[in-house]
Amino acid sequence: MSVANHEVVHIGFVTGDGGDAIQIMELSAELIRKGWKTRVVVPQLETTNAFIERCYAEGIPAEQSDAVRADIQGAQQNVFKLIWLFWKHRHAMLHLHTGDVCLPRRVLFALGVVRPRHVVVTIQSPYDYLLAGEIRSRIWSRAVTHSICKVICPSRHCLDAQLRCGTPADRAMMIRNCVDVGKFASGDARRALGALNLPPGTPLIVFSARMNRQKRPIDALRAFLCVQNEFPQLHLVFVGAGPDVAVVEELARKSEASARIHFAGFQRNIQDWLAAASIWILPTESENFSLAVLEALAAGTAVVSTRCPGNDEVLVDSRNSMLAEVGDVTALACAIRRLLLDDKLRAGICAEARKTADQHGLKQMADEVIRCYESILAGHPR
Repeated sequence: MSVANHEVVHIGFVTGDGGDAIQIMELSAELIRKGWKTRVVVPQLETTNAFIERCYAEGIPAEQSDAVRADIQGAQQNVFKLIWLFWKHRHAMLHLHTGDVCLPRRVLFALGVVRPRHVVVTIQSPYDYLLAGEIRSRIWSRAVTHSICKVICPSRHCLDAQLRCGTPADRAMMIRNCVDVGKFASGDARRALGALNLPPGTPLIVFSARMNRQKRPIDALRAFLCVQNEFPQLHLVFVGAGPDVAVVEELARKSEASARIHFAGFQRNIQDWLAAASIWILPTESENFSLAVLEALAAGTAVVSTRCPGNDEVLVDSRNSMLAEVGDVTALACAIRRLLLDDKLRAGICAEARKTADQHGLKQMADEVIRCYESILAGHPR
């Protein structure tokens, strides 16, 4: 039975301003382009307003619902509203997305009450803090056995973590995150540099990710400050929003290079900022399978990042990127210095970056997700 005969409802327990939300939108858009019916439901938050607008612009039916809750503090779910939501869509293929290591217990309880036949869950957490044997792991693995058809893991380390905590092997599968490679390879550097009132050709370090502790934007700032005297034309720009913006802005204001440090805020034209980047930096401490990294690779940008779980499945030091240990600001600065001084090295890394990105296009991911759906609809439900 084709998934085209069923509605696919993507329910995102996400805040709307991270890579997990982007992946929901891009997967939904790809399904619609292939003629399938899909809908997106996300929490009723200020941070999901822009996400909903982007869905509308892509022609994706989307709605905010107070039945779905998400925030970085772990919002309490309303069981009765969740039961109503799942009942309303009980005949659809329910594809639930979470930025956590598993679904909240109240969500699992609601699924157990309604018992929809076709449930898929994608896990986007960058951390592996679900421990084997603990109560939360036992509840999760039991729920997967009885209520969930498949758990999709975007990376090998995510899949391994799920198996360690007791997720049945026949319910877990790996489908890597992907991006629209063509989109991110077609940016216009003039737009980004123009927004900063910088002339064409200005050397620029770009940080384009959520500004939070996990991504370590302060390390990016400190690495820039280590080299800013050697490269007086070099600028740094932070593209993105998040809870750490004010802290980084304050540190930047106190630095001697404050006039060369910029904060562009949330931007939709990330491809233009990547096109303007001489170097793209992400000193992240942990990833699942980073969309921001894939976007930079697709743009053919010289990537400076960290050896951390998630990154180690796509980045190869001195081949498609330059890598440092998490927290090693000196090593990040050395990588920046090498790339700025060695045009041949930078050109080789940029070329390999594009080759890597070509292996992670949206079509590959959508085709794998479709095969997962069709396997379930063909007679392999819970």
